[in-house]
Amino acid sequence: MIYEEFKKQVEEICKNYNLTIKYSPGEEDFRILKFKKYGVQHYEVLGTISNLKENTANLQLEGFVINNSINKLLNLIIEFTGTPINERFSKKEYYLKHRYLYMHEGYLHVLKPCNTLGLGLKSSGKNHENIFKNTFTEQEIEHIKFKYCTDLKDFEIIPVEED
Repeated sequence: MIYEEFKKQVEEICKNYNLTIKYSPGEEDFRILKFKKYGVQHYEVLGTISNLKENTANLQLEGFVINNSINKLLNLIIEFTGTPINERFSKKEYYLKHRYLYMHEGYLHVLKPCNTLGLGLKSSGKNHENIFKNTFTEQEIEHIKFKYCTDLKDFEIIPVEED
């Protein structure tokens, strides 16, 4: 099961409990969060799922009545923790096209030798694949957001097969 599917199912099953799953690139764990409001809105961490070891989770469901929703949640967690780590994210690739640059040079790329971001052509061809990377998986996009402290709102995410 991939992360996006897991998160969606958890939020659907546990909507009455205000639960969600959070993962940020570079972190060791997925966090299971419960929305709370004590004058200020915040989340309480109910547990973690390791992104380093399969079949490893830590839950604290104190105060929860074990019912059908919680049983489904536990089964989802068991299924997700059993997923091999390298299969937990989608492998589908995307272009990141700048929304406000209308020329053909508005596609985000990473210049591999120095690991810097830039804008350029949509495809550099086979001759340049060792120099530029301009297609990204969802996990790589999340990593770019984290590493460069950006939300990428100025970029449109375009699936590679829509060429």
